[in-house]
Amino acid sequence: MATATWRLLFYCALISISFASLTPLPDGVVVPPGSDVVTHFAMFATTALLALAAFAGGARRRWFGVLLLFAAGLEALQGFVPNRVPDFFDMVANVLGVTVVMLCSWWLGRW
Repeated sequence: MATATWRLLFYCALISISFASLTPLPDGVVVPPGSDVVTHFAMFATTALLALAAFAGGARRRWFGVLLLFAAGLEALQGFVPNRVPDFFDMVANVLGVTVVMLCSWWLGRW
């Protein structure tokens, strides 16, 4: 697949995660803290894999840094969204999703 396609998918993933994370939940919907940790890990690991495919060299390393900040910051921003509460374990899962892909790519020599 062409690099432009991977980049488009990467940007779409960023937008989708932002929308899903910062959209207020309907009244009455309660998500128990920590219940969606696997989903958070998978979303950010997938986005990091897209970054791995979309960028090379220094750009890849910069995007991984941005993703780490994005992963932590997006969860913190949920405190300002109605019916949302930041969850420490979700933040950890977000950051771990990016970190695991980063470490695997380094270990496999794709860094």
